[in-house]
Amino acid sequence: MNETPESRGDREHGEIHAAMAEIEAILDHWAAEPVPTRDADGLSEKISALRARLRRHFRFEEQEGILARREGLEPEDRRFVEELLLQHRTLEERLSKTTEEVGGADGLRARIPTIVVREMRGLFRDIRRHEAQEELLQRRAHWRRSSGIRE
Repeated sequence: MNETPESRGDREHGEIHAAMAEIEAILDHWAAEPVPTRDADGLSEKISALRARLRRHFRFEEQEGILARREGLEPEDRRFVEELLLQHRTLEERLSKTTEEVGGADGLRARIPTIVVREMRGLFRDIRRHEAQEELLQRRAHWRRSSGIRE
């Protein structure tokens, strides 16, 4: 079965949200009690996998998904798309930086510095907000098409 760009985007958003929730559960566990080794729960690998998934997802959106279709958009939607594209770069950079910080955590204490945990939680909040904005753009485009309003 062939996926539409919209259904693929929705599926990938769900996968990204699930991966972030899994990482957040590990962070919650680590906050409650230290684990015997720095990466007992595979946190570094999970964050690296999320980073790769997010990068692929962003490229898909930019080349085939909601952010690829700019022609015919209303000026306000074109500006919105440009903002979302800039957010892709910013979110990727923040996730890369946080990934490096997690990888450098002190293995003897088996705890990630609180500031890194806060940054990761803030980053995940911002990724969720970004994805919600993309979904809003998609709904507006669908509404315009179904209403016969020029896109």
